[in-house]
Amino acid sequence: MCIRDRLSKLSEEVARRGQEVEAIASVVRRAREEVLSGAGCLPDEGTLEQLAVAAERCLESLEKLLSYGPFIEASIRAQSLIGELRIFRNRRVCMAEGWIPKRFAAQLETCVRERIPHVLYLKVWRLRPGEAAPVKPRARGMLRYLSKLAYSRDVPSYWEVDPSLLFIALFTAMYGMMFGDLGLGAIILGLGAWLYASKRKLLGMSPEGVRFLGSLMVLCGASSMAFGAVYGVAFLVRAWEPALLSPIHDVGKIVEVALIFGVAQLILAMSLSVVNCLLARDYFGAVFSGTGLLGLAYYIVGVYLAYNVATSGFDISCLLREDLLPLTALEGALLVLIPASHAIRSLLGHGGEVTEGFVELMELLIAYPANSLSYIRLAAFAIAHEIFGVLAEAMAESVGLIPSLVFANLVVLVIEGFAVGIQALRLVYYEFSTKFLRGGGFLFHPLRLSVSKEA
Repeated sequence: MCIRDRLSKLSEEVARRGQEVEAIASVVRRAREEVLSGAGCLPDEGTLEQLAVAAERCLESLEKLLSYGPFIEASIRAQSLIGELRIFRNRRVCMAEGWIPKRFAAQLETCVRERIPHVLYLKVWRLRPGEAAPVKPRARGMLRYLSKLAYSRDVPSYWEVDPSLLFIALFTAMYGMMFGDLGLGAIILGLGAWLYASKRKLLGMSPEGVRFLGSLMVLCGASSMAFGAVYGVAFLVRAWEPALLSPIHDVGKIVEVALIFGVAQLILAMSLSVVNCLLARDYFGAVFSGTGLLGLAYYIVGVYLAYNVATSGFDISCLLREDLLPLTALEGALLVLIPASHAIRSLLGHGGEVTEGFVELMELLIAYPANSLSYIRLAAFAIAHEIFGVLAEAMAESVGLIPSLVFANLVVLVIEGFAVGIQALRLVYYEFSTKFLRGGGFLFHPLRLSVSKEA
């Protein structure tokens, strides 16, 4: 029986026994008045016997009602009514349960006992490891709106690292790397600032959604301006000599930077996976999973071996060199150990499925190289951005330099600006977050009450 049904039954029981007590009191009161007025005599033995039986029934009922205390405590522990304060009310019995940040727990208990008369039961529990609980966003100001970028993917559970700030930082950095342009970045930043300050509906979006879009455009515009200054590009035109590299002239270097950025991002993701497993007390996953310590070692060693193969002209036989042979053997051992550990664990009856080992093997052989190479798109879009400038110069011969640049910048701002955002979002949502984010959490929404002040 659910809490609502049991509380309803409890309320009916209280009301019924209250009526019996009132009936007994009424009989005793009437008899007393008759005796005092001289109009009656003392109740006979039959009446007294009825009163005694009724009183015994009331005492039994009261004992039964008192036995509901352990039920209420067990029910509160069992129910997962989280995320809002839920109140059940039926006549004389009220029950409220919810969540509160730990630092306010003592204050809540004191406030309830001081301001609410006749509190029958009040208990504050600390979370047990693995127990579901809401996540309280910590971001403030503009970052509060940008946190939706991470929570749209999935809300992390209470026992996971909140990756919202990492999502924001990586998304904006990759956006700027692919759309490095000082002039167009300034336009995006200006439009974003206007949207953030407008506080009005736009294209069917709520004011909250408009502020989210505006804050995201502000950061993306600032990132584009920063990378545009490094590339020496403004409005698709080479404005000055590049500070570090030019994507269209240093193709090999920009691809190398993109791959290094991707490898660092995947290593960070697997490190977060180890931390999340430890927080959830999943020690097997922290060590033996494909995103655990062994998987992290497999990936780092594999990246080093792949680098040596690439620098040797893609000669795979270099893996048998004396200096690389121990690492090659270690890589092969890890490739066998990680899937085998899942199969052995399943066969010993400690949870999991034998097929998990096969899935881990496919992940190690296919997904890790594919995820790493996927970051080459950072270089591809950075090169494509500057190619639009070359096309604008080629069109200038027929329509003039200014019209061709205006047209090219409009096309790039609308089409490429949107496409680059999709690519950055894909890298964060798929390549990065799938390595550590389990999700399944829910956000903490505080109960807000308006206090009326009477004169």
